[in-house]
Amino acid sequence: MNASVAPSIITYQGRLLVGSFAATTTQSMKFNLYNSLSGGSIVYTASGTIGVPAAMSVTPNNGLFYVALGGTGTNTLDPSIFQNNQNLFLEIQIGSETLSPRKQLTASPFAFNAKYLDGVAATSTPSTSTYIPISDASGNFNFNNVGIGTTSSPITQLHVPGRVPTAAVGSVGTGSNPYSVYVQGRYAYVVNYASTTLQVFDVSNSSAPVLTGSAGTGSAPTFIYVQGRYAYVVNYGSNSLQVFDVSNPAAPVSVGSVLTNVGPWSVYAQGRYAYVANYTSSTLQIFDVSNPATPVSVGSVGTGSQPYSVYVQGRYAYVANSSSNTIQVFDVGGAYIQQLEAGGIESGTLNVRTNMQALDASFLGGVNISQSLNVSGAFGLNGALTFTTASGTSVTSTYINATNVTS
Repeated sequence: MNASVAPSIITYQGRLLVGSFAATTTQSMKFNLYNSLSGGSIVYTASGTIGVPAAMSVTPNNGLFYVALGGTGTNTLDPSIFQNNQNLFLEIQIGSETLSPRKQLTASPFAFNAKYLDGVAATSTPSTSTYIPISDASGNFNFNNVGIGTTSSPITQLHVPGRVPTAAVGSVGTGSNPYSVYVQGRYAYVVNYASTTLQVFDVSNSSAPVLTGSAGTGSAPTFIYVQGRYAYVVNYGSNSLQVFDVSNPAAPVSVGSVLTNVGPWSVYAQGRYAYVANYTSSTLQIFDVSNPATPVSVGSVGTGSQPYSVYVQGRYAYVANSSSNTIQVFDVGGAYIQQLEAGGIESGTLNVRTNMQALDASFLGGVNISQSLNVSGAFGLNGALTFTTASGTSVTSTYINATNVTS
């Protein structure tokens, strides 16, 4: 909870006499703040402008009057005038008569200066002058420069070293033989090899982690990777990749699975793909997990002997092979281009999700169209054209000349 912000208002009360009688009629009054007991400069006026102060109407009640400088009906009171002036004095003018002497403002109005430290303002916006940094609405600090040096442009990078712990700050029991852990946000996700379970722990209190939920896995899970709302688990004993929905940490749910090569040991997810290193079969497999309910193998490649771990960054996959004592780098490619114009493209598989327009297209192999084909203009054919009717009957023709064909 944030502390309340003090209103920028100064209240002033007085008793006005006309002759020896309490005033009851509306009076024309000016309220100005000066930086000196006499002379000096106006730093605030209740009405009008500093250059041309204006009178405001005040109606006493049996001689008593009240005005809220900075409140409704008066000019806004800028707290910075208390930052920049050590002494301030209030001057009151009634009609053509100026009351003397001016009244010095005491401690309470200067509480506005609590917004500053030694006259320096606090802000979440980096400044080129002296300022006190405070976090923004998201709790982040923004600085112009952070470093070590004697100039405004530090030349040495700021390094904050860690420390060697002397003891654990907290612990919690898991299932039997925990093999892998992944932390995302306030939760830690653990797979237990012997008890074949996925467990979710709330680690927001590091000294007292709490088991939140669990789910059964395949046989002998060895690795877990979490991306967004899904956790990806490889099961060494059942040769499978499982996908769990962990959006509800109290009740993780297996939503899909797919068989892998023999002995999956490690998995890494990036975007729509999951990369699995298979220890026993010495392969790297790639699965399309864009539909978590039905992961699909899209390819595999041989690795060194007994790959133990896979890590993906950008377009490269890095595989560590435990028996051949090597790290291999695989180019897994992939790019999204909003619009592409190319002289030539060679592709093993080309999937077009919506529309494809071609000024000239040549297909050396076969073309399968599962729904409809619309041709506007001439249509030429060299070779046989086979139609399959709804009843399954095939009709083959070597020549077609039609002005209107409906099927």
